[in-house]
Amino acid sequence: MMQEGAHRSIEPILDRAAVRPRVRYRFTQVISILGVVQQGLGVSIAPRLALPEQYPGVVYRPLHPRAPRRVALAMRDIAELSPVARAFVELAERWAKRRRSPR
Repeated sequence: MMQEGAHRSIEPILDRAAVRPRVRYRFTQVISILGVVQQGLGVSIAPRLALPEQYPGVVYRPLHPRAPRRVALAMRDIAELSPVARAFVELAERWAKRRRSPR
């Protein structure tokens, strides 16, 4: 289980499913969780966006039912963004449009 942040979105999912996991470890880094899973020492629920595309020895499975969450970008004034920040916003917008389109 993540020590901070993500566990706040995961615990309500477990509560709705009436699941009470035996949490043996809490980590601050997703890479640590993946290492424990890779070694066969446990399983974990983590936000898909926090995970690398693939990780050797680890298999990702979606939750059923799905548990989507909203991700947002915040900025003071889009007109005052640096070129790099503007490029990131444009990249994020293209990514979001691809995710919303039917596959």
